[in-house]
Formats: sequence, C-alpha cells, structure tokens
Amino acid sequence: MTGTPETEAEILGAIGFLNEVMARYPQAISFAPGAPLLDGITRERVIAAVDEVAGHSGAPGWNALFQYGPSQGIVNADLARALSAAGACTVGATDITITVGAQEGFILVLRALELHRRGTLGIVAPAFAGIRGAATFMGAQTVDVLEGPEGVTAADLEAACGRADALGEPLRALYVAPDFANPSGTVIPRQARLELLHAARGRQVLLIEDTTYGFTDPDVPPSLKALDEHGVVIQVGTFSKVCFPGARVGYVVADQPWNGSTLATWLATLKNTTTVNTPALSQAMVAGLVLSDPAALAERQRMLRNSYRDKRNLLLTALDDEFPDASELGLSWNRPTGGFFVVMQTRRDLDHAALQHCAACHRVLWTPMRDFYAGRAGDTMLRLSCSHVPNDQIREGVRRLGAFLRETSQDAAAQ
Repeated sequence: MTGTPETEAEILGAIGFLNEVMARYPQAISFAPGAPLLDGITRERVIAAVDEVAGHSGAPGWNALFQYGPSQGIVNADLARALSAAGACTVGATDITITVGAQEGFILVLRALELHRRGTLGIVAPAFAGIRGAATFMGAQTVDVLEGPEGVTAADLEAACGRADALGEPLRALYVAPDFANPSGTVIPRQARLELLHAARGRQVLLIEDTTYGFTDPDVPPSLKALDEHGVVIQVGTFSKVCFPGARVGYVVADQPWNGSTLATWLATLKNTTTVNTPALSQAMVAGLVLSDPAALAERQRMLRNSYRDKRNLLLTALDDEFPDASELGLSWNRPTGGFFVVMQTRRDLDHAALQHCAACHRVLWTPMRDFYAGRAGDTMLRLSCSHVPNDQIREGVRRLGAFLRETSQDAAAQ
C-alpha cells in the first residue's frame, strides 16, 4: 500500500542529510535547500520589530515575551486579519494555532486525526519530505497519490479512496500543496480545486493544505481554504519563506468543530505536551516584521516574488544554454512560473551517493527526487532550488552540473 522507501531512518533523515552534505562542502554551489532570501532582515530591524510589538497599547511588553505563553499563540488576531486582507481565508483568532514552523503543524494535525490508530493519509506525490517524515514519526499509514501536470484531481482522490477502502483502511485525509508544490511546481486550476473540494466532502476526506509557496505568484487561484464552504480544509502555513526560518513560526487554520470547540483549540491542547508554546519572542519578531501591518506583508511578498522570478529565469536560461543537446543526453526539465524549484529528468539513478560524488568532484549540490516519493518513482530525477543561490553563481553552478551529468551519461553509455 505504501510503497515504503528503504528504511524509516532514511525518511526521517532526508532533510538532515542535505544539511550534513552542505556543511561538508561549504565551497560548493548549492541548489539543494529551499532556503529563502533574507533581504532586509537584519539584527537592527528584528530588534525594532519586537520593540514595536512590545510597545503597542495593551501589549504584554518585553518581560512577558521572555516567559511561557499560551499554547494557541499570541499573534492569532494579527494573522487572522492578514489572511483576510490577502483573501487567503476569513477566520477568527480562535480558529488558528501558532506552531513551531509548519512541521509541528503537520505533526499536531496528524495526531489530532489519530491517523496512527486508524485510516490512511494520502500524500500527493512528489511531496515535501517533511510531511512524509511527520507521517512516519506519527506511525500513520500512507499512500502516494501521484499528481499530473496540473496537480491532483478529484478523479485521483476518488481512485485513492477506492484503493484504501479495498484494503480496509479508508482514506481520512489528503496532503496537498495546490500552489507551486515542492518540488514539482504544479498549480491546481480553480475549477479543479472546486471539484477536489466537492469530492473530498463526498468522501469525508479532510484536505491538509500546504500554502508555503502561493505568495510567489499573485495570479494563483484562491486557496482551497478560501474556496472551502464545508469545513473540509485544514490549512498549514509558515513564515519561514516570507520572514526568516530561524524564527520557527508557522500556523494551522483549523475552524472545524471539535470536542465542543474548534480543531485549532484541540491542536493547542495537544501542543501543551510537545513544545508547550511557540516562543513569544519569535512570534513578536514575525508580527513586527510582517504581520501587524498587512501592507508591509504584501510589500515584502512583492519584493521577494520579483527576486525569485529573476532567479528562476536565470536558472532556466542557464539550463537552456548549457544543454542544447538535452534530448541526446536524455535530459528534460519543467518550467514553473512560481515557487523555488525546477525538476530535471535524467537517464541515471541519482541517489545520495551520487549527490556526494557530485559535491566532492564537481562542487555543486542538488536534491535527489527519490526523497519526495514513497518508492522508486523519483530515482532518475533531481531538484534544483534557485531561491538562495546568488545570481552571479547560478550560471557557474549549472556549468558544474553539466559536467557531472555528462560524466554520468558517459558512464551509462559504457555499461
């Protein structure tokens, strides 16, 4: 049912492995991490942001930011206003739980749904390694739902439900990233979103919506949560990409009725026994930098969007120039209009050992796509992240990648 990769340790360690390789080869040009730009994030700006939040009328002040805080969060009202202003969804402060990054959000949601006890989690694949790791950590049974060129469809959901029902463990939730999914860059069209919502309601399947990369294109359709009229969507978000990942602030929008209150409130109760609370100081940083003023958030998103677009265009142009013989080499790649990533198809297996060889001999890093699937579907593909590479290093990084791929092509021809 799961098409499980080789070991549990590989699933849980996929992200850590990349960090280890990057640390081992600091001089390599790295297309590996989905790390954000930190333009405008300085020590002085962060301190000023927290000062601003602590000094607001009715605010708890600096001393309270050094203490434990409520498990559900302290910036919920600010976030609810920001989501409403952006048209992302209209919810109240009590419908939100602030988490230690999106990763804690996934873990809390899976625990609340008791997927470790019954039912199956569908994962639209390829998928962010963190959701697969969270499911493994929680002991949840999973099934990959392979996406098409426009993401997952209602028919895909129906087919996955049929497979799960046949094995006696009904599909209870589906993880989906509708906007520039990591790593594939797919975007689900508006009509397909409506059909997916209809199918989810009919099948009583909750959709766990990952919104991480939607801000990278202002023309994406409304989020699943914004279109949801029947409470089938749980939205998970993060400020790692629009603020900075070191703050470790994410959130879950979960307004479904639950145990006499809302699911968000139950998530906060569960959080009491994990991280207790998301650090108030971190929440204040995010609030002061982008949340307390919706216009500031919109402006930062616009600035980052333009920068990522330029980097993506540089990467795609460099690939076109480096591989005029792409078809002869068995290479192809997608051309996303948003997000951080480009996915390349090759003829060779590209596992962790191949990455380490490439790092040692060619001084360029990428991510094996096998980490984004259960099973072998991604074995001959790699992911290139353009988000964090300096513009003046992108072409040189692609040149080094070209040397590696031509070397592997020659090895394949010799076998």
